[in-house]
Amino acid sequence: MTLAHFLRRTVIGTAMLLMMIGVPSSLHAQGTPITGTAQVSISGGSVIVGNNVQVELKVNLTGVTGQAPDSSTTAAVLGAYVIDVNFDSTRLQFISAAGGSSPKFAGDPTVNASTGKVTLSAVQNSASAPTGLVGVAFLTFKGIAAGSAALQP
Repeated sequence: MTLAHFLRRTVIGTAMLLMMIGVPSSLHAQGTPITGTAQVSISGGSVIVGNNVQVELKVNLTGVTGQAPDSSTTAAVLGAYVIDVNFDSTRLQFISAAGGSSPKFAGDPTVNASTGKVTLSAVQNSASAPTGLVGVAFLTFKGIAAGSAALQP
């Protein structure tokens, strides 16, 4: 089963990205105003019915900036995320989620799975990283029926 050019699909604004949650403002790597738009993408491949496929969920903060304590511009840091991933549950079965390729999000995320939707969330406490393209989670799905099925963040 092909997962319809499976996921180099980038969707803007469908994820709630929280910058440095729960950290006093004097410790933030960036402050307001935050400028730019974060993008969420999923990259992966295809799967044969009965087999599993692993995909990576990434948040792209490239071009997203905030104000540093000295009033200069600095790269935005991903402190936390809550991302919904929707999928066709007649063709795919969610199996598991694991930490991403970014060291700050290498621990397993909190997962809330329901029919056709997985909500992932995680928090990290560094004020200086990660920035840029951040791999936040790996998701594993099983192909359960033939046909195309897109994953949509």
